[in-house]
Amino acid sequence: MSSHRHLLGKLQESDTTWRLDLLVAILGMVAVYGIATWVGGYQQFQAWNARLSTHGLENLPLLLASITLALAWYFWRRWRAVERINRLWLGINCHLEDEVAKREESHAEERESRRQLQSALRLQHRRIERITLIREMSDLVLSADHLDEILHISARYLPRILPFTAGAIYTLKPKDNPWRPDHAWGGFDHGAHTSIPALDCWALRHTKPYDDADCNHRSLCRHAVDLPCQRIMCIPITCRGEIFGVIQLRAEAHTAVPGGEYDMPQADVDIRMEDRELATTIGETLGLHLFNLSLREELSRESLRDPLTGILNRRGTMDTLDTLLRHQDNPGFQLAALLIDVDHFKQINDTRGHDVGDAVLRELAELIDGRRRDKDVLARWGGEEFLLVLPDTDAGTALFVAEQIRRSVESLQVSHGAAIVEQISVSIGAAAWPDHARNWTRLIKAADNALYEAKALGRNRVVTGKADSAGKTIPFKRVH
Repeated sequence: MSSHRHLLGKLQESDTTWRLDLLVAILGMVAVYGIATWVGGYQQFQAWNARLSTHGLENLPLLLASITLALAWYFWRRWRAVERINRLWLGINCHLEDEVAKREESHAEERESRRQLQSALRLQHRRIERITLIREMSDLVLSADHLDEILHISARYLPRILPFTAGAIYTLKPKDNPWRPDHAWGGFDHGAHTSIPALDCWALRHTKPYDDADCNHRSLCRHAVDLPCQRIMCIPITCRGEIFGVIQLRAEAHTAVPGGEYDMPQADVDIRMEDRELATTIGETLGLHLFNLSLREELSRESLRDPLTGILNRRGTMDTLDTLLRHQDNPGFQLAALLIDVDHFKQINDTRGHDVGDAVLRELAELIDGRRRDKDVLARWGGEEFLLVLPDTDAGTALFVAEQIRRSVESLQVSHGAAIVEQISVSIGAAAWPDHARNWTRLIKAADNALYEAKALGRNRVVTGKADSAGKTIPFKRVH
């Protein structure tokens, strides 16, 4: 700016010098005319003037010479002044062009900085939104009770967390060899492979994420050979060396978030670094939750089952009876209970040892479990007592089943190491709903009384309960 003011000052100064130049030219003309009158050619000028005086034009040549010299000097000065002015204007224009270019560059940098700042703010907002979604998903998954619920929640949140991808979650169902897709999103197309054998996926083989960065290497993951050339990433769902599933992601060129703020260019079909990191984190998080779920299920099974025989314990029986006794008020409701006790079991423990006694209980539980129906409930009710609950069974059928079990036990031989136990027998007390009782507590009490009676009558027999004198149904209540 100061250079511009300096150049403009010089330009104004040049515009005012013409008056001075004109004054100097006039003075120069007068001086030339005065000096010329004293030069040696004065007489010649006098002769010319004498001849011209007759026409009234004396001293005209001297005057013309003076005027010519003055005008020549004046125009020469003006020409120099014009050149100087042109140079000044040229300098001003150059400086103005430089200043305009610098300002445009500054404005462009400012616009770029503003755009980058807005982009960073949008990305930060999106990152916070994703973290919030992951936290919500994690909270819901943590409260899930089974695998399908966890997968359903994950498939609902993953399209929002990873909006530029299509994908699917593969899990290993029981008794299935290949991994099958349970939930998919984003127009996922599995091509010709509706399942993934474990050896076909590098993520499953190495239990770490595999990123197929080059379509020429697609043969490494054989389940993706028939798919279009898209960026593919497989993330295993693992925890502590146990594989629960795999997440397969594919970049989608035409996928966009509503509103256009996070649109991905169609030419960019790459799974972005942030998406890969989030997907890896989600795989680890799901693996941890599934591992915790498996631990909870295992602990639940262990808490509901007898550790020696593997059948239900008393608590597990009560949980199962919730469903069986739901329709106890129906007129045609029938239910039978058999209490089975091993005869002289204390003598087996005292003479053969507790290991042999445990082997007898295991063999007996296996025998009874092999004779029950799928809907029947078998549990270890006490030390050497077993409870067999028979839904939709009347008193006569229960007595028949109990007699079949008693006879099967008579032919049972148990060997444990060098010890062989023969002549094992059981006493069974049977009771049926509604013949002997119309609520669960009295039904068990009736079966227990029948069992005591069988013991008193000499053991190795089946005794049925007596009719319930109360004669009314009492709603089932779980007793812990």
